Amino acid sequence: MTGLAFLLAFSSGCVLALARHPLYGLLTYVAVFYLHPPSAWWGATLPDLRWSLLAAVITLAAVWLHSAKLPRLSAFWMHRVPWLFLILTVWLAIQLWWAVLPDRQMQLLVLYVKYIVLLYVIFRILVTEKAIRAFLWAHIVGCFYMGWTAFTSHSGGRFEGFRGPDISEANAGALTLATGFFFLGALFLASKWRARLGLAGIAPFLLDGIVRTASRGGFLALSLGGTIFTMLAPKQHRKLILALGVIAIGVFLALTNALFWQRIGTIHYLGEHVEGLDTGSGRVSIMVGQLEMFKSNPLGHGHRATPYLSPYYIEESVLSAKPGETRAEIASHNTFMSLLVEQGVLGAAFYLALAVWTLTRLARLRRRLRGSGHFGEVLVAGLGAAMAAILSGDMFVDYLKLEIRVWFTALLMVAEELWPRAEADSRAREEASA
Repeated sequence: MTGLAFLLAFSSGCVLALARHPLYGLLTYVAVFYLHPPSAWWGATLPDLRWSLLAAVITLAAVWLHSAKLPRLSAFWMHRVPWLFLILTVWLAIQLWWAVLPDRQMQLLVLYVKYIVLLYVIFRILVTEKAIRAFLWAHIVGCFYMGWTAFTSHSGGRFEGFRGPDISEANAGALTLATGFFFLGALFLASKWRARLGLAGIAPFLLDGIVRTASRGGFLALSLGGTIFTMLAPKQHRKLILALGVIAIGVFLALTNALFWQRIGTIHYLGEHVEGLDTGSGRVSIMVGQLEMFKSNPLGHGHRATPYLSPYYIEESVLSAKPGETRAEIASHNTFMSLLVEQGVLGAAFYLALAVWTLTRLARLRRRLRGSGHFGEVLVAGLGAAMAAILSGDMFVDYLKLEIRVWFTALLMVAEELWPRAEADSRAREEASA
């Protein structure tokens, strides 16, 4: 019955996307991202299909089918971000000539082609406040599903059982939940009491999911993002935010346990080696080895080269073998270092350019919308907190394939266009009425 319910919901979303509006297809895609049928017990009852890809293709077809009805913004390629992704994608194709793991390199190449399409689809669809709200609700409900999964199936230790591509492990899961919490806060400020009740009921499950991962990176992302959210939020909501922040901290502390604080307590060692204690000290050795890898080939060794080359560049005490394997290796624990080693100078430049673009666009949007009362004001707070959390997480985990980064980047592109246009329309109406 669960599989049948999924089929009915998936089919309905696809039909509505083609018949009415591509937004239904995008929401279906987000739902599939979090449900991830292949990893669910009920997925065995379904046909063996690429559900995510199918939803994406149908959504893209719906965008083209309804293109005349969709509000026109500036040309997609007038923004810098698509060009950054395109340049990196072309470079990934060139690297196939010398990548140490061509199959892995091809997988990343295909993934970044998909990300360019995803940027375009979100840019074309989320062109109204209503559509953006629906998208954020889908993300928040997806995070609630993650929290519910942890709440109902966690049996001890660090929870690593989230579903979905590249968000199943503890660190990525905690980061995703943190971004959901920030957008939940943004919607809470911009919603009426009925919606606020629903959001208030969801929030504890997001916090509980973060606690169950016992992720140091997730904790730092939540802390930094919460600070940024408070700084960027509209001043008229400042007292409400502080009150809600105190409540959220109280709930969070009530949910924590000994394992969580044991891991968080190691942060103050700053990577120092302590016998019998996991302080993350191996990350320093990994980064030192990665610098040597980069020096040996500044053009990059190709995707997943860090673990492949790690036995030759990183001290043996840091390496470990997977169950059933004899070869000991270690993966990258830093997104920037992954790009530096695997995609070379150009990969590092991509990361820095994307980070600078994100920060400058957020600052510009905040200046434009400050005191305007637009929904965009609270959206900027949510986006700023989420992007800060992701950049913080990049320091501890390889998030090269983190898809939600692409979602929020596209949303920032939309926000940059949508609210300045709304202000211009408002001024035009005032001049006409005068």
